[in-house]
Amino acid sequence: MNNKKSRLLIVSALTLLLAVFVTRAFASPVYTVTIGGDSYAVDPLERDMSAADYYNYDIVAGVGSGNPAFGTRGQSAVFWLYEDTTTSEISLGMIFNTKGETALPSARFGRVTMTTSGFPDTAYIALADDAFQGDASTLINGTDTWGWSSAYTTDGAVIGGLNGEWVIDIFTHNVADTMTYWYFLDGPDYRNPEWNLLAISPAGVSFQIQATESVVPLPAAAWLFISGLGVLGYTGWRSKPAREISS
Repeated sequence: MNNKKSRLLIVSALTLLLAVFVTRAFASPVYTVTIGGDSYAVDPLERDMSAADYYNYDIVAGVGSGNPAFGTRGQSAVFWLYEDTTTSEISLGMIFNTKGETALPSARFGRVTMTTSGFPDTAYIALADDAFQGDASTLINGTDTWGWSSAYTTDGAVIGGLNGEWVIDIFTHNVADTMTYWYFLDGPDYRNPEWNLLAISPAGVSFQIQATESVVPLPAAAWLFISGLGVLGYTGWRSKPAREISS
């Protein structure tokens, strides 16, 4: 078998392999938040920086607070998914209260205890907001209590390494009455995302975040094109006249 015949056979074989493989190559993640029997899809906020940098944690005069681009709100807890467009890493962010909140007496403090499960083995703490929380490492598949001054600071965290499929359950309890509103943001706009209000009471409630891969099928025209390549390669090999070999 000469080199041209070999190349034609290889092209035909690779084309068939491509047709089998390509359905998995066109998979995109779908993220869903479920609470109280209601489910809705959310998109990660997207920006060309790490999730920890996007949280924008700073310390001024000994007071540490997060300053994400969407802007925090007083007496509120905010959760969001985030994609670093330079690395495609997916993270979960959360922030409580807002810097400079003065609506409540400074003697009162914010507090919430969270128990989580379902984080994948790849999950890690990318950022823990100031020293008011306990051992932040227990936030991943464990229990952590967050506390902050209701007058001046935020609390929160960023958990990275959330690519792939997973189902994360979050249970909030021991919630101080200083926490009134709970939101889950919907991207991809990192400056002005949609704010989805979660129905969470001070008694505590569970909600779930799920990531699944949705396979996007190729259009019929694409399959015809791929099949045509294989047919052309095979036909070209079969129809090429044989060369005479002189003795």
